[in-house]
Amino acid sequence: MSDHVVFNEFAGRSWKKSGGLWTRRGHNNLTGHIHVTGGIFDCDSPTLSAQLYIYGHGAADYPGEETLENGGLNDPGALGFPDHWTGISHGTITASWSIATDPMDNSPAERLTVTSVGVTKRDAELVRKMDGSYLSAPYVTVGHPYTVTASYNSTAPVFWVLYTCDPPGTCSYWTRSPAFPASSPWLPPPAINSWDTATWTTPPIPSGVTQLSVGLAFNSLGTLTTDNYSLIDSAPMPHGPGWNRDDIS
Repeated sequence: MSDHVVFNEFAGRSWKKSGGLWTRRGHNNLTGHIHVTGGIFDCDSPTLSAQLYIYGHGAADYPGEETLENGGLNDPGALGFPDHWTGISHGTITASWSIATDPMDNSPAERLTVTSVGVTKRDAELVRKMDGSYLSAPYVTVGHPYTVTASYNSTAPVFWVLYTCDPPGTCSYWTRSPAFPASSPWLPPPAINSWDTATWTTPPIPSGVTQLSVGLAFNSLGTLTTDNYSLIDSAPMPHGPGWNRDDIS
């Protein structure tokens, strides 16, 4: 995309400002990010001539920005799962999922309960849907590392499991993180349980990958409760001529 473009998609919609970066949500959930190298622009103008990059449908979010829709698990979806999320298990693990009765911040959290592991146990997890939707499995940028984070309470160690998706929408297992330790034993309400944070930075996204699905996994008898998921592009911010985030005040 050229440095100076005319873009009509976001005319008449609200802008949000973070530092020197202005963002507005447009048609099909596209998000426009505008960096102005100088001069004045009119937010209500039907045309904007500036350094513009579009992220969302068909393109990755900007480095440093949250990519997960409903990472807080607050919006309900189908079959009792949060919107854009589902539960999967592999091997001989028997697992079930339910809304937690002791959310950490008085909002919904999801509990995974494993009742048997069998001989060929692998893992079970609440994971982003792999249905081709960019809202479920966010678009990612090849060569960029991503940082995944979630709050969790567990009776055994947990780990991140990542799945990559190619342009036809075919998803497959990619990699997993090192294990994170179990929390203090879970107690039913009205007890106040402790919550830990699992944060891990992925390897660079491989060539040919367009989307990424993530989930915090568990492969032992017991329970894993999760909330507050986050996936952020950890690549450095673009820099050089015309990339001063403080140009807009």
